[in-house]
Amino acid sequence: MVKGFSSRGTLFDGETKKRLSEDADVVVNHDYYLVTKKTVSQLLGDYNFISLECISESKVSIGNTWYVYKVQALKYDESPARFFLVFHARLTEHPIKMYPLWPEHVERPYVILQKENKINIFMKGDYVHFKTSPKTIFLQQSLKNNSANLISITTKADIYQILSAGRVCALEYMYFGVSDFDNIKALAKGVNVTDINGNVLTGGIYNNLPKKSVLNISLDVDGFVEITDLDGFVLDKYFPKDNKVIIKDIKFNTEIKVYLGIDCLWHTKFIRSVNNYDIRNDLKIVSSLRSYKDYVSLPHNVNIMSNKLKSHPSLHDWLIKEIKLGRISGKALKILSLIIMRESNNG
Repeated sequence: MVKGFSSRGTLFDGETKKRLSEDADVVVNHDYYLVTKKTVSQLLGDYNFISLECISESKVSIGNTWYVYKVQALKYDESPARFFLVFHARLTEHPIKMYPLWPEHVERPYVILQKENKINIFMKGDYVHFKTSPKTIFLQQSLKNNSANLISITTKADIYQILSAGRVCALEYMYFGVSDFDNIKALAKGVNVTDINGNVLTGGIYNNLPKKSVLNISLDVDGFVEITDLDGFVLDKYFPKDNKVIIKDIKFNTEIKVYLGIDCLWHTKFIRSVNNYDIRNDLKIVSSLRSYKDYVSLPHNVNIMSNKLKSHPSLHDWLIKEIKLGRISGKALKILSLIIMRESNNG
């Protein structure tokens, strides 16, 4: 059963657009969307350090109006904590996260694959509980103030282990499995993707859309096709008839993936070139980046990004400062990612 909206209020993450689970973590300087029947004055009351902006209003009938607000906690304080608690969310400085550490592995959305049957995970968060399904023995070592843990898990070679972290319910989860990567590569040969002229697309990043924005996909196996935006939000899914499907009206800033079960056999991204930014003019770009205030948490690969920007000292220095502050603008992050991608494509 899927819960509907509560008239008291339902929260969504401003970046992923996904509905927050009960007892979800919320953090300072991050946008959330609140869908509710309450007005601004009813919501704010005597709360402090809360930014609340009404971005949509829908009158269903007399006395039945729904509002969509963009809301943000401006400070880690008791007042905004009480505000979010009304909507079953917990303001914290240590949101629950899981990071696979070693050995080497392949990481896909919600899936970790490696050749060995043992993995070590760094887990952080306040009052977090770690679970596995099917149940298996794991070692857990607290690292600092019980808000960080190192977990070591061994699984059987023939099953996928569900690893989850949460409190009332799972707030983070992933599948962990042992895989023969040679077999996965072999399966990928069973996917054929062409444009309407029959030209084969091998996958990767494209700065131009296929002709007439159409792709033909055929599979030698039973699978499905998923289209997402660059944030991973699912826009559409196709389950091919006779293992063939035609994808129409493909747009920029989307990613197309072909799956067999939970294995991604083929994927591509269509990303518009960063024509609005002169890569040689670092100072101009930095000036633009500084103007963005839509702060998000730092991605786990931010240090890799900074290394790739060393040939652009101003951009590199700006990113290092943001890393030290522990935050970065979501728009700035996308711009830097596009710049790095374009330079990588140009060799």
